[in-house]
Amino acid sequence: MVDARADVLVLMLGDQPGVTPQGVATLIAGRGDADLAACAYEDGRGHPFAFSRALFGDLATLHGDKGVWKLMDRAGEAVVDVPAPGVIPLDVDTWEDYEAVLATRSAEVADYRSLPNPK
Repeated sequence: MVDARADVLVLMLGDQPGVTPQGVATLIAGRGDADLAACAYEDGRGHPFAFSRALFGDLATLHGDKGVWKLMDRAGEAVVDVPAPGVIPLDVDTWEDYEAVLATRSAEVADYRSLPNPK
């Protein structure tokens, strides 16, 4: 059961640590009043997705993430693609994927630490 006060449901995958709160906020702001919106990354459409209350019933009948993609295909041009910076966040399904995320995060931290100290 979804809270009656909810107008929008944001669907995110738990294995995409690169999705940020800022990305979700951009999606919500960019969807306008569309029933269905998706992030449009530099390399394609990806999670998270935003669904209006009008689609909650349809979502309840779906099984797995492939069902969501089929729903988006059926919606066609009605899907609003919200520009999102960068590439589709890495989907962490294997140990190698996890190590790749760690390596990326380590490089980001090293870059940050190399900045001059603003005193």
